[in-house]
Order: sequence, then structure tokens, then C-alpha cells
Amino acid sequence: MPRLRFFALAVLAGLAACARVEVLENTPSSVSIRYGGAMTEDDALAEANRLCAAHGKIAQLRSEDEKGLLEHYANFNCVSR
Repeated sequence: MPRLRFFALAVLAGLAACARVEVLENTPSSVSIRYGGAMTEDDALAEANRLCAAHGKIAQLRSEDEKGLLEHYANFNCVSR
């Protein structure tokens, strides 16, 4: 039973580590984000909008890609409001 509990905790810790938004690129004209786990495209868009807002712009989805169940990529253009 202790092994099962350890395994369950290890899986949960792994999923928690994937449940984040990682900024891969942040320029005045574009933002690229990696996200996974419990994070969604809406979470990525919110982060992209926050980063584009620093340049007086809003984020517009350019492309997205899925590399696996817990690994997604979203690329945004920062466009004028």
C-alpha cells in the first residue's frame, strides 16, 4: 500500500508541475506560450494579453500546436487595439 500511495503522489506532483503557463517568446509583436495540465488555451490567451498589454496591444491567436496530452503551444500576434 505505501508504494501505491507514493506512486499516486508522484503522479500528482508531475501533473502539478505541468499545470503552468511558460512564456517562450515575448516581443512587442508576438508572444509564444507553452501550457499543459489543467491550463487551457484561455489561460494562455490571458497571459498573452497581459504581455501584449505592456506594449499597448492585445493578443490575437496566430497558431497552436499539441505535442502531447499535457504539452500545448500557442503563438500570438500582438496587435493594436
